[in-house]
Order: sequence, then structure tokens, then C-alpha cells
Amino acid sequence: MLNLAIGWRTNPLQAKLAFEALRPEWEDRGGFLEALMPDEVSRWIESKEYVVAEAAPSSANGHGRFEAVAQRIYRLPGSDWVIPVLEAPGNEIYDRRLYDEIAEAGPQATASFDYGGVLPAWGSRGAAGAVRHAGFTELLRRGRHAFPRSEIRFLTGWIYSIQGLVLYDPAEKAEFGDRIRLERFAQPPVINRRSLETNMGSRRMPAALLGLRRDTPPVPVLLQDRRYGLDVHWYILVVRVDDIDQSAADQRCEGH
Repeated sequence: MLNLAIGWRTNPLQAKLAFEALRPEWEDRGGFLEALMPDEVSRWIESKEYVVAEAAPSSANGHGRFEAVAQRIYRLPGSDWVIPVLEAPGNEIYDRRLYDEIAEAGPQATASFDYGGVLPAWGSRGAAGAVRHAGFTELLRRGRHAFPRSEIRFLTGWIYSIQGLVLYDPAEKAEFGDRIRLERFAQPPVINRRSLETNMGSRRMPAALLGLRRDTPPVPVLLQDRRYGLDVHWYILVVRVDDIDQSAADQRCEGH
């Protein structure tokens, strides 16, 4: 985005074409906006609030080594219930009927999923399905113990939509202003399209688009030791537990 803004001043067409050439790679690859540190992953594993599910090739069984090819993180119902937040000014609710259904069920009926990933070579070999199934099964088991008077009925997830770049360096702010907005260069947001299509197109765990959050703070990033912030909106996805196919996962992978 910074290169787009710099190049726009001298050759807008070339800057536009260079940015658009990279867009498919960003949107198809997906990935995380924030760096994941080992201590954070360890905290998830040790926490009773999170379920860390991984899948490995079934051939790994019995050989004493589990080499994960896919991962999925779930979180039990907690204090970060997104439902009330979507009513805030500037945010949007796309499916009011589903929203009201979730709101009526209450916060203990909504768990969440995040940080799903699979190695490219295993994208069509059952790994994603195995890890989703293993994590979801464990999530329900823990939920029954943690909330004996309630039942997990919904899963929510977040998909990023990058709107622009927030600048903090005084020299860059003097040149470009406080932020670089993609719309200023006739560019749509950069969306985690692979994750969006995978979740909404899943046959085992079909997700619906519930709404859009615009009120979150910038996501901090570092580039050549300079601080920036990604101006991000978040699509909120919802999976109904009743719609999930809870049959056995693909046997080509084993989930844990």
C-alpha cells in the first residue's frame, strides 16, 4: 500500500497494475495479520478456554511422531461476545433474523473459531475437514462440562477486510497524511477471500455472513523497524451447530 501511494505520484497506471498483480496472492493465500509468538500458542494450549486442534497424515500413527498439516483454534463462550457490538453505530447486521436468534440464545450459546490453516499440499486431502471435526467434537465436550445449564448452538468467526494503512512516522504522515486509504486509489479492500470462501462453501460446517465490524483499532504491523497499523474491517461469520455434519472426519488424516 505504501508503494502504491509512492508510485501513484509518478505513474498511477503502473502503480495500480503492480498492486493488482499482487492482490490475488494476498487474497488466495490468506494468513494472519498479526505475528503469532510461541508463548501465545502455548497459552492457548494450556488454557481451558481454547481448543487447539491439529491434523496429521494417518500414516503418522504408531510411529511416535505427530507432524501437523492443519490446525484450527476454537474458543469456548466467554466475555468477547460479538453480538451486542454489532449494534454500535457504523457496524452492519446483514442477517437480522439470525442475529436475533443468537442474541436470544445468550452469550453462553456462542463459541468461536479462529486461526484455521492447512498446508497447501493437504488442502484437498481431508486435512481441513479432519481438524475441524476433531476441534469441534472437543469443543462440545468441554462446553457440556463448563456450561451444564446451557448448550453451544452457534460458532462465530472473523474474516479480515483491509481498508488501508495507518501511518505513524512523522515524515510519512507529512507526505501522505494519517493514513493511506485503498479507495483513494480506486482499489477495493484486500479480503481474506480464501478463508471466506472456504467457510461459506463448507459442506460439513457451512457458515453464514452475519455482519460487518468497522469499529476495531488498527492492527499493528512492523515493516523495516517502522510501526504501521492496518485499517481493518471484519466480516462476522456464523455456523449453526445444528447444520454441522458431525459424521466421522476423512480417514486420510487423523485429528487431535
